Amino acid sequence: MWERKVLGLFICLVFSFVAFAQVIWEFNFDTLTPGTIPSGWSQTPSVPSVPGVSTVVKWQVISAGQVWGEPSTLRNFPSTPNALYFGVVDAAKGTGSYRDGNSRVGYVLKTSGIPMPTPRPNHIRVSFSHLRQVEYYGTGDKEYDISEVLYQWESVLQTPSLKRWSSKDPSGKVWEKFESSAIEVPQNGSLVLQFKFDSVDGNFNNYFGWLIDNLVVEVYPLTITTVGLPAGTVGQIYSETLEAVGGIGTYTWSVAKGYELPPRLTLSSTTGTISGTPERPGDYYVVFEVKDQTGKTSQKGFWIKIHPADQTGYTIFEEKDFASG
Repeated sequence: MWERKVLGLFICLVFSFVAFAQVIWEFNFDTLTPGTIPSGWSQTPSVPSVPGVSTVVKWQVISAGQVWGEPSTLRNFPSTPNALYFGVVDAAKGTGSYRDGNSRVGYVLKTSGIPMPTPRPNHIRVSFSHLRQVEYYGTGDKEYDISEVLYQWESVLQTPSLKRWSSKDPSGKVWEKFESSAIEVPQNGSLVLQFKFDSVDGNFNNYFGWLIDNLVVEVYPLTITTVGLPAGTVGQIYSETLEAVGGIGTYTWSVAKGYELPPRLTLSSTTGTISGTPERPGDYYVVFEVKDQTGKTSQKGFWIKIHPADQTGYTIFEEKDFASG
């Protein structure tokens, strides 16, 4: 029995299949003029109109060449030559910081509305490359230098957070990739992304700030998210519903070719519910497939264990028990 279970785990890993993602929107800042932000985007509060406004700490596009004094690990933008930056560049030194004297920095940058395709996806994923270097305090309750990405649907008031970093999170001059979990898509409205940097207090440090590049919004890959299936018992009603995320439109469920459910169990093609009253004990390995409206598919395999009826108080009768005298 143990050998069979180990083999089943291996098969499950081999046959687990996820569809590729479809890109909805992407932005890499390379065609923009340094010192600007993309057309239709806005930052709040607006940059104050004062002498030296070009050096005010703010959201702006910069080129790798402007920060020639920084380490090469920072200057290797994922998409050259430009990236989005929160901070200010010292042209004489070729370095960046968010040093702003003794004032609090709290700018929120909002993208313009990102329309969804038709038919609309069930879920989307947001990803980007970023580099952040801020103060680090591994202990204490207070958080400073908050970097956060949020999202909002134009048809919904809430602005949930996708990810939040602060002075409690280590940072350095190294590029990293962020990918969100699945974001449910409402029936109406475009997507607006928000990038927030807040020092919380005044700052006199020379930490670099936050760089962002290669923004991507894509259809979340169609994925079966069910982790495992419960055991059943002969003679007792069994019901469990498979779950999935991603893809586009309605789902169609099926048992993959070459596999069968335990006897007397069936799978609803529309709801993904496995139901019935099992009649035979055993360990059954089944691979399920889900298909979305565009024909993309995802597969995942599970063990379903069916216990004998007598393990839960039921009596198993043999044919001779019913023989008459």
